[in-house]
Amino acid sequence: MGKIIAIAAVLLVVLLLLLLVFRKPSGKTQKAAPRAIAKGKSNEADPLAEADVYLAYGREKQAMEILEQASRKYPDRQDIADRLAELKQKTKR
Repeated sequence: MGKIIAIAAVLLVVLLLLLLVFRKPSGKTQKAAPRAIAKGKSNEADPLAEADVYLAYGREKQAMEILEQASRKYPDRQDIADRLAELKQKTKR
């Protein structure tokens, strides 16, 4: 009987250790993935920064898609239009 209790205690300790190791972090300790945030908008990424990330990894097509969507969404942002024009010139699209 004593062996069974000892084995159960060891298994319980192992289970608790596994739960501690593989638990999901709580919202307070979880680090958010880095992303550029537009000024004044805490939940929306800046399209220029997103495009820069894609360009840093050589993904011109995805960067161009982000900038094209952003130029339709924000037609008054000249910086987006300028970056899109530069990228189109560079890729000859």
